Amino acid sequence: TAYCQLDTMIDSSDQMVRLMPLQRLQKLYAGSDFGELFLELSATTPLSLHSIFMDDQPIPVYGARPLENDIVLSAHHRWQPVYAEMISGWSSQNSYFMTYQGAITPQSSIYFYSFNVKESGLYIMSVIQAEFDPEMILFTEDSILDMSDLFLSDDDSGSGNLPKITTSLMPGNYMLAISGFPFPPEHALQNNNPTDNTGNFSLSVARTVETGIVRIHYTDGVPENTSGNLRVTVMDKNRNLLPSIEIQVPVETDPEPDIQLTEPFDSYSGTIKKYVGEAIDIPVQLKDSGYNTLWIKYLLDGQPVVQKWLPPSLSLLAGQKIYSKIRMIEPYQNFVNRNFHDSNIMTDNLTRVERNLIYLTMDQ
Repeated sequence: TAYCQLDTMIDSSDQMVRLMPLQRLQKLYAGSDFGELFLELSATTPLSLHSIFMDDQPIPVYGARPLENDIVLSAHHRWQPVYAEMISGWSSQNSYFMTYQGAITPQSSIYFYSFNVKESGLYIMSVIQAEFDPEMILFTEDSILDMSDLFLSDDDSGSGNLPKITTSLMPGNYMLAISGFPFPPEHALQNNNPTDNTGNFSLSVARTVETGIVRIHYTDGVPENTSGNLRVTVMDKNRNLLPSIEIQVPVETDPEPDIQLTEPFDSYSGTIKKYVGEAIDIPVQLKDSGYNTLWIKYLLDGQPVVQKWLPPSLSLLAGQKIYSKIRMIEPYQNFVNRNFHDSNIMTDNLTRVERNLIYLTMDQ
């Protein structure tokens, strides 16, 4: 019987471009005042965005790598009725994760692993399992290994106090040296580290790359004749065009807003009881499934009620809560790398983070 370590990777070849799976199902409302879509580029090889078409009409793309065909424009996109922008990464590639097995013995006290970096990026090197207390040193590798090649070292930054090095690497040759603690760099240069810390271990070397996120924005509203036939073309790292990807975006007719009067409105009599001198507080609850700019106009005895003019600046009272919401879309791996530097969990790039800012309270 033979045993091996099997690393399972996501086969995303049929989902190089897709609608991001967000908390709220992405769709367009034909005839609404506003619309937006989020796409993600994710594949096992590097991709770059080439062009986007909606219902056979080109959509200008901003923030991507400049192209020879001038599809990526440099004008101010806010003047475009519909445009797309890269909000994360110029190109896209899934993280890769390689695992190696090694052992430290009295006869072989240092394990050396050499590797070549072809593309710059964030690399994570970590011992993910060990039968002893290891220490790891990263060198730049050239013809002669000396102290000038020392790059980084670590003893217990990873999970379970195991060594972990997270750093940006430029193209070039590198070498990892692993041995039992203590492990001075001088011993690595001498290829001998006398230690009683011996045993088997597993080493992982991974590179993470931002998943490309594209936001399509309808500034002047979604046309009523929109059918949702989205066509996206991407290029490989050699700038060869790949077959276009067809995505059917769900489209619904812009629904009518739902307006309801809440308490103290008497739904049976259809009245609001007020006394002379009492402020007229009309409790309105307004819901709109689409994305529209809505205005409320009050009529009293058929005559418009004049509303008090409010200054454009925000005016707060002490203890008053101002409710707001911010939608933040980013790859989950970016969120982990920025907030949890000591984590050795290699997450799936297809997972997404959405965060909402609930309210702001002024104390004074």
